Amino acid sequence: MSRTIVEWGLLTALTMPPAGAAEVNRSWEKLVETAKVGKKVVARRMDSTQVEGKLLKITADSIIVEGRDRTELIQRGDVWRVNYVGSRGRNALIGLGVGAGLGLAIWAANPGTANPVGEAVVGAGIVGGIGTALCAAAPTTGKLLYEAVARPK
Repeated sequence: MSRTIVEWGLLTALTMPPAGAAEVNRSWEKLVETAKVGKKVVARRMDSTQVEGKLLKITADSIIVEGRDRTELIQRGDVWRVNYVGSRGRNALIGLGVGAGLGLAIWAANPGTANPVGEAVVGAGIVGGIGTALCAAAPTTGKLLYEAVARPK
């Protein structure tokens, strides 16, 4: 019975829309108002190249990003998408929490062993470690600030 509850809980969690799956901002004017100068961003061009760095300035016509080796000005019509840079550390902590919780749930749902608490802790450690590694290795994209209406060619 408890195993079925855990399985249904996992299925529900996996099929829920992700947090922050709100409507995409397609307004450049809103981007100009909301983007914070000085924060790290990734600006993707229509040709799929991208510039990652500190947002220096954003105007009605362009965005200026200070990359590692140079500062780039990208015209509004050439911008496909702008995101804040994501955090691998935050992703790793999320993976650790989800993995540890899942590990505890799996081992706790299988009683009848000599040391169920010890096995639950070991399970949490193993699955938590796997979750940490997977989430830390996943590509990091922060909050989506803007996406153009037209798709890249």
